[in-house]
Amino acid sequence: MKTYNFVLHFDLPNAKADPEGYLDALFEAGCDDALVGTGEPGVIALDFCREAEDASSALVSAVSNVLTAIPGARLTEAGPDLLNLSEIAEWISEQVQPVTRQAIRKYAKGALAKTTVRFPAPAVSSSSPVWHLADVLVWMKENNKVDVLKAAPLLESTQVIKTFNAAVLASSLDKARDARLIELAHRVAS
Repeated sequence: MKTYNFVLHFDLPNAKADPEGYLDALFEAGCDDALVGTGEPGVIALDFCREAEDASSALVSAVSNVLTAIPGARLTEAGPDLLNLSEIAEWISEQVQPVTRQAIRKYAKGALAKTTVRFPAPAVSSSSPVWHLADVLVWMKENNKVDVLKAAPLLESTQVIKTFNAAVLASSLDKARDARLIELAHRVAS
């Protein structure tokens, strides 16, 4: 069994509900391995540290446990996924090995000569770009910038989370209306 760290964000069935009212139900449903964030009415976040055979099993069981405890809750995001450079440095430092924000910025700007593969493009380019943490971890692995064994659980979970978030987003699309766009997306992503 490995330990996987991830965060799940849910909208509660009642937008004005106090999330603290669900704490006992979450514990009884098997979420005793999560820190629960209850700071805002109508939403709840759970920071899991879950043991499982693989990252998919960890994520599926956690979501199932929450939905058992809070029927009608709607998953809005699983993370870590889309992060800015500072958040990337923080996650890697907490889960794998120390890395500074400055080092991650240098990697992103291509300021280091000893790399074999170009840093991944941001998933969202703007004045505050964000990257898929999974893509950055793969880049770090390919360029020997991370301890591969220590990074393995985080890399596995971020790849699963990236896929899961994409599937959640895809399920919300109007397939008939967006068929040409979906076809185009498949062509350009290949």
